[in-house]
Amino acid sequence: MWVQNQDPGSFNRTQRETQMDISNRLEIIQNHHQRLLERYHCLGKTIAQLTAAGCIDAKEYWKDGKYLYLLYSMRNGTRKKKYVGNHPLRIKEARQKLENYKHRLSIIGTQENVKAELDEIELLIHRILGICSVTDMSSKFAFDELQHGYKNCGSGTTSCTQFN
Repeated sequence: MWVQNQDPGSFNRTQRETQMDISNRLEIIQNHHQRLLERYHCLGKTIAQLTAAGCIDAKEYWKDGKYLYLLYSMRNGTRKKKYVGNHPLRIKEARQKLENYKHRLSIIGTQENVKAELDEIELLIHRILGICSVTDMSSKFAFDELQHGYKNCGSGTTSCTQFN
């Protein structure tokens, strides 16, 4: 709720409304962080499942149009070539492993993007908390009080707590 001051061009919010707004925003950030964290772990499980199912980083090569070979990337000047043959089940298995590899690469890219977003949110949280974790905040307040003699006046709308 906005309360208009004597100056018609300015609006003030009550302290309680401001605290509720900050609390709501922090809850939104926390919920978003939790969803991203769950997605990050889910993507990791999917990557592990694809790896366990088998992934091949190679390209199909058909000799004489009938026999499938898998050509791997060059390493130390040589290219590995693996014979798959013309049996439909072996061809299907090899193609599935090729597809798993491509899908795994895509998921790894998505996971890296989610990790970058998680890092951004965690940096934002650390900035909001003054580079202190939630558990360290009470000790920071106690340390400031002991070191500088600052105390909260408890007058309702004003605070004497100071931070450097």
